[in-house]
Amino acid sequence: MTKSNFNARTTNAKYRWTIVPDDVNDDGEFEFANHFNAIVGIELRPPPPDNEYLIPVIAMRKATELFEYCPSCGADVPHARPVFAVGDYMVYPCLDCEWVWCDGTAPQEGLE
Repeated sequence: MTKSNFNARTTNAKYRWTIVPDDVNDDGEFEFANHFNAIVGIELRPPPPDNEYLIPVIAMRKATELFEYCPSCGADVPHARPVFAVGDYMVYPCLDCEWVWCDGTAPQEGLE
């Protein structure tokens, strides 16, 4: 095999690795290859129509500082659950529905 067959940037590359909200612990980490890795510092792709570029996760705080209930499904937010600052978004890994992308510039429920 040639070296180009191993280049992840080729058009034929297949990506099967995805972080789902259940993979994220309350410390903002996910396990991959038996190691815990921080979400802060990785890049996430926002939902359409803003999904052209990946955006780095720059900070983390407790979700209960922003809201009591998931903005998407309405489930209670556990006390220790994280929320991530990603560009102009606050991204919450809800255990009941999905990655919830909130406009980080608008006041959220629970903010004074």
